[in-house]
Amino acid sequence: MDLRLTGWNRTQKEADAFVDVEPMEVDIDSVGFLAATPLLDLPPQAAAAYLGSFLRALMLSLHEQKVVGFFEDPLTRAHIITCLKDRRFWDEVIGPYLSGKRLEVLLEVIDYLVQERKDLALDAEDVRTLRARVSSFLQG
Repeated sequence: MDLRLTGWNRTQKEADAFVDVEPMEVDIDSVGFLAATPLLDLPPQAAAAYLGSFLRALMLSLHEQKVVGFFEDPLTRAHIITCLKDRRFWDEVIGPYLSGKRLEVLLEVIDYLVQERKDLALDAEDVRTLRARVSSFLQG
């Protein structure tokens, strides 16, 4: 999807990180990526496509936190967790555009995030919400 046509309100650095860049080619260490929180603002198909970039960044950050003892990307973490807790995100982005292997991987990632809730500073309500989103999605 051509992000230039979506009307996504972005800074030039954010645009440079995403526009004309395939989702898995996004430089997750760039200033533009680290400042961006587009998933709830993009059209659903684009958000589904770029979800993997944010999940990859979150998983790498969590790994680095375990190795080094701290993390540097609170905005990315907060953004992806907010998205995964959001019912609209599940109904409009994940549901229509993720299936098969992609959905399986997402569910495994969410299970891992719940297991690592302490390092992610997820409280009991966050965990309940994530589990409820997965459960509701699988039953629907």
